Amino acid sequence: MRELGLKSRIPRTFTPTTTQADPTKQPAPDDLAQDFTALAPNRKRVTDITYLPTAGCVVLDPFSRKVVGWALGDSLATDLVSAALRKAVETRRPAGQHLLYHSDRGCQYTSDAYQQTLRTLGIQCSMSCTDCYDNAVMERFFWSLKKDPPKTCC
Repeated sequence: MRELGLKSRIPRTFTPTTTQADPTKQPAPDDLAQDFTALAPNRKRVTDITYLPTAGCVVLDPFSRKVVGWALGDSLATDLVSAALRKAVETRRPAGQHLLYHSDRGCQYTSDAYQQTLRTLGIQCSMSCTDCYDNAVMERFFWSLKKDPPKTCC
C-alpha cells in the first residue's frame, strides 16, 4: 500500500469504553458457579456486552450454544441489555420452568430497571465474581466472533 500511495479508509482506530460496576448496587450471587452444562434447553442463559464499532449485547443458551437474544446500539445504557433480554424471552421462553440468567456485574445488569424486569419474568439472576472464567462461554463466543468471522462462499 505504501509503495502505491494507498491509505486506509478507516478514519480512526476504535477504542472501546469498558463498563463499570455500580458500587451502590449489591450484585446477585454467582449461582452458575462456572457450571455451563445444561441438561435441557431454556434452563440457563449467559449474557454479556461486547465492543465492535458499535455496542452489542448477546444472550446464549448453554445447552445448544445458540444465540437466543441480541441487541446492537450506540449506547451502553441499560436499554441495550434490556432489549437483548426481551428478544431472548420472545424467542425462547421456558414455560413454567426455572431459568437461571447469568451476567457480569456491570452497572447495566445491576440496574433497578433490569433487575425488576428479571423479577417480573420470574427469572433467577446470577452474576460473575471477579474471575473472567465465570462467564467463559460468552467470552469464547465473542472471541470467535471477533477473531474468526464467518466465511463467505462463492
